[in-house]
Amino acid sequence: HDALPICDPVMWRMAALLFVGFGSYNALATWLDSLMTDFGHPGAAGNLIAVMTLAGVAGAAVLPSVVAESDARRTHCLVATVALAAVALMLTVVHGVAVSAVLLALLGFLLLGTLPVVLEWSELHVGAARAGTATGFLLLAGNVGAVAVVLTVQAAIDHPQLALAVIAAWSLPGFAFALLLPRTARVGVSA
Repeated sequence: HDALPICDPVMWRMAALLFVGFGSYNALATWLDSLMTDFGHPGAAGNLIAVMTLAGVAGAAVLPSVVAESDARRTHCLVATVALAAVALMLTVVHGVAVSAVLLALLGFLLLGTLPVVLEWSELHVGAARAGTATGFLLLAGNVGAVAVVLTVQAAIDHPQLALAVIAAWSLPGFAFALLLPRTARVGVSA
């Protein structure tokens, strides 16, 4: 397979998935203080972001090997996008700090755990010789998403439920792109 990873449709689907994932995480981290203040919990966001991030670090440490062992990479990506929608929508109606912490911990675990899953999958897909190019492409897409999703949420930030609904809506293209990924990661096969 002589084509560059950026010419590969599977890589574009992975990139779109990371665009949504990075973007949604960054939108929550950026706007959570404003959201929690509007919900009557000023000053709570810092601890909630810490909980979400620590859970994400745990997810990044645990999930890749578990997901790879069962070749459940696509399933994991689908679950993470569903969790994104579910958590964002639940936060529109449930505003308590403790419940928010549990929801954001779950989301952080799954969402941040997706990055190493996708990076490992991309290396299997394009091969070790092209893994650096693939990783760079995927991280670039994620960082562009971090800006784009934050800006779309900013447009609705004066209405916290709407802002969370915007984050939930981003899960729809994320789910669609995850659904278009191969069901299994076959080593040495670029589809």
